[in-house]
Amino acid sequence: MIADTSLFDGLLTLQFPFTNAPDVVSVDRLILNVGSPRRIHLWTWCYLRRRTSGSHPKYWEIDKSSILLTRARELWTFVERLNEKVKITGWRSSSIESYLGDFGRFLTWCDDGANGIDSLNLLASNTSARAAIEKYNNFQKARISRGEIKLSTAAMLVESARVGLELMHGRTFADDIPLLKQKRKTNHTQVPEEARVAEFLSSITQFFDQTASSIIAGDKAPFSLEIIVGGHPHNFEIGEPGKELEVAVLAALSAAALTLADSGSNLAQLLSLNFESEIVEQIRRPDVSSARQRVVKFRAGGRYVPITLSLAAVQRLRTYLSLREWLLQGAEAQALFVTVSRGRTPIGIAQDFLSRLRRRMKSVGINLPNITAREWRAYKQNHVVRTQPLPIAAAVMGHSIETAVRAYSNGRKADRAREFGSFLDSLVQSVVDGSGGRSEAEIPIGGCSAFGEPQQALPGAPVEPNCRRQEGCLFCDKYRVHADEVDMRKLLSFRYAMKKLVPLQGSAEAVDRAYGLALDSVEKILIELRERNCETFERVEIEVDRENRLSPYWSAKVQQLAFLGLA
Repeated sequence: MIADTSLFDGLLTLQFPFTNAPDVVSVDRLILNVGSPRRIHLWTWCYLRRRTSGSHPKYWEIDKSSILLTRARELWTFVERLNEKVKITGWRSSSIESYLGDFGRFLTWCDDGANGIDSLNLLASNTSARAAIEKYNNFQKARISRGEIKLSTAAMLVESARVGLELMHGRTFADDIPLLKQKRKTNHTQVPEEARVAEFLSSITQFFDQTASSIIAGDKAPFSLEIIVGGHPHNFEIGEPGKELEVAVLAALSAAALTLADSGSNLAQLLSLNFESEIVEQIRRPDVSSARQRVVKFRAGGRYVPITLSLAAVQRLRTYLSLREWLLQGAEAQALFVTVSRGRTPIGIAQDFLSRLRRRMKSVGINLPNITAREWRAYKQNHVVRTQPLPIAAAVMGHSIETAVRAYSNGRKADRAREFGSFLDSLVQSVVDGSGGRSEAEIPIGGCSAFGEPQQALPGAPVEPNCRRQEGCLFCDKYRVHADEVDMRKLLSFRYAMKKLVPLQGSAEAVDRAYGLALDSVEKILIELRERNCETFERVEIEVDRENRLSPYWSAKVQQLAFLGLA
């Protein structure tokens, strides 16, 4: 290759990010001005054979005959989607320059024929993109082992490549490829305790419902609120006269937090959601997922993203749209969830909006627990994986089954004990060592010391015990279970059948109160059974969950569901 100075003739510069895209774009002649001293010569990426490592273009070598026009068209799609992401998430010019530089280095590596990458289809084919990111990840690993690069730098290069390919292909590549990551203090996101979740959601739900309705109705500050915390009412006056906008911003942040918590969405995905005219109709008439859930299809990153929400969350989104209209006062904003800058300009919410929400709430006297976006996602995942089959749980969360199991289902014994308090702790008393004889009446989930005489295990048990339904037995003081193979198989079979049944039930309230609590109770007892006889437990669990060797009673029940086409 030799330098061809004629290639530098007629180059065009485009300010990036841009508000309105030009009608005609020749990417093979395009330079992006990202607002920093160095400009991104995007046009060079359209040539498969190039050497652009020199600090000045006069030292570059580009083979004019290696131009790939399909790459030019694909790069414009990449630029448009990146432009959308950058504007919504508020990247600084230095971050844009650094990211595009790293992605450009990835493309150059792919276009080097020695690396065995299908560069012709890299930006058009999912298969080619997946193979490229996997090989690039292995290449960076080899550099680390040779001492050429640090883990943090290598992980950043791989991350830039991953982000760009995911923008182009609208899918996640990190789910099934163990990509390099920077070291973190912990490997797993812990599921937040139920008490913290309830306190957070209760406070901001009451705040949003009261303030949003007042602002939409045209009421003036100050607003009088009554927030019930821990069963005790607390009265607040919020907002100075003429400062309704500040209260509206806080209500808007609350709406974003409620949507994040209810959907379990990835934070980056939530920040990239766009507002479009059809969003109003989507929220008014969402697709039905089940009797208690709805699916709303938002636009993000140049594609439509389905998000599963509860009925209550959809209703609050409708209220938020009216609040958003009041907040914008006729102005326009691309992001769905908005706030205002110091200059009163509408902007999309920032990545740290949860921290800002907590600080502002504290200033008005409402203390919110510190629950991060990752913890909200873990909480949602932990809920759906307990109550839904894994394929459905993974679909709801928008990732692979492997990720559902590996990354978020990390509830530990101590977490569960704290989460459900004294009632679930009392279930341990129902477990009897397997070495003794059986004096109880046989029931499908264990034994009963006095059949026909149900009695609550503790005052205020969440489900009324009875002798007709198995979930009622879990909340009865007559319930017994032996730490032996027979009762382990019964209880594991019950859990298996319950996970088949839960999606078939009615309203969210009924499911969460009966079946959801029953599953949580079963998990608590199974933990104790594992502690007492680990070897037998693990063998029986594999036989039930993987080989479908259920106890006779529950095997018949599951067969009935299958016959009816429900399992």
